[in-house]
Amino acid sequence: MYSLRNVTAQRKMDNCSNVQLCNKLTDWQLFADTGGPRKNPRTFGKISQTAHRPQPGRKPAVQICAPFRLSLLLAQQSTGMEVLPTFLLLLVGSLGSLAQEDLQGKTFIFPEESNTAHVILRAAPEKPLTSFTVCLRHATDLTRAHILFSYATKKQDNELLLFKPNANQYRLYVGGTSVTFKAPEKAISRPGEAHVCASWESATGIAELWLDGKLLPRKGLKRGYAIGQDASIVLAQEQDSFGGGFDVNQSFVGEISDVYMWEGVLTPEEVALVGNDGVLSGYLIDWRSLDYEAKGYVVVKPSLASVYSSRQF
Repeated sequence: MYSLRNVTAQRKMDNCSNVQLCNKLTDWQLFADTGGPRKNPRTFGKISQTAHRPQPGRKPAVQICAPFRLSLLLAQQSTGMEVLPTFLLLLVGSLGSLAQEDLQGKTFIFPEESNTAHVILRAAPEKPLTSFTVCLRHATDLTRAHILFSYATKKQDNELLLFKPNANQYRLYVGGTSVTFKAPEKAISRPGEAHVCASWESATGIAELWLDGKLLPRKGLKRGYAIGQDASIVLAQEQDSFGGGFDVNQSFVGEISDVYMWEGVLTPEEVALVGNDGVLSGYLIDWRSLDYEAKGYVVVKPSLASVYSSRQF
């Protein structure tokens, strides 16, 4: 057997263009340097930065620019055998599955009703989830029922679901069971725009929903349950089967942005930080480094949220 000992990326600092591919190479370098997949620390409560997104004023670990030259250095094990060329081809080809894009300041627009338009998000929990927090920002003028976030497993299509049965309610599903939160009437400058965070923990069964930084009365469901880890995660369509079964009458029309997910329940301070575009760690889904695939009529455009409303909680 052979192991990847080192991956280096040499790039000239001019004519920057291929940010997405350079991000892939950054991930491979981190994989090689650490001897395994990069893992975020499961900590909350303070601002931090992941390795490929350095703090302001600090030089990136791998500078993102093009043109670039990728040099793969493969070290042999003690057998002394030559490295097979096919292994190298498979390795380079697999970079395409590691696409990650920084969508900070951008939004997904779902312009019309359909049973096809959706965004697939890729996340890989290491084990069944016994707690989580999902946060996102959405803007719509829909008054009918519509889906925001759908996390389905092959055993349960409503494994984790954030759903709006009408304009004034949010419904959170865990393991096929739901609780409903009623949003208070409020005056906002852009109708239908809101920042929402939903969380749940197995130990107590307590579910929380934060709307624009305000905690709604807490509910309880599925105490002792564990959410399956092998999931299909979709924005803007409800999955009535694993990865499909979409219903146009429950489709989302509008804008979704700032989508994050953690394995853990955020504190009030952390919810406020996220709502004001702060950075935490331990992401399962990270809007600033999003692995996604848009299907159907979905457009990525600069976000205008700050133009229409205040983000201060």
